[in-house]
Amino acid sequence: MNDNLQQLIETSTYRGLSSDESKRILEYLKSIPEIESYELIKLMVEKKSQITIAMAKKVLHKKDYVINLFNYGIIKSHAQSIKFWLEFTIPKL
Repeated sequence: MNDNLQQLIETSTYRGLSSDESKRILEYLKSIPEIESYELIKLMVEKKSQITIAMAKKVLHKKDYVINLFNYGIIKSHAQSIKFWLEFTIPKL
């Protein structure tokens, strides 16, 4: 991952991204193997990125990754986001 993408992920922790910025991250996540995307999205959860669930919806397809990310997200996120985690997980299962 290049420095520009890393900076965009850092930026997403304190503000929303433009559609072009989000698109760059999404294109990168789709270009790498799903396991690497999963790990990067997990890092985004840890950093409290505002775009994590939106990216996960578009990139993660294997049930194991979805379940693991759901479990991790529920533990690491604040209680107000539980509804969003459920909306991400239920259709994928």
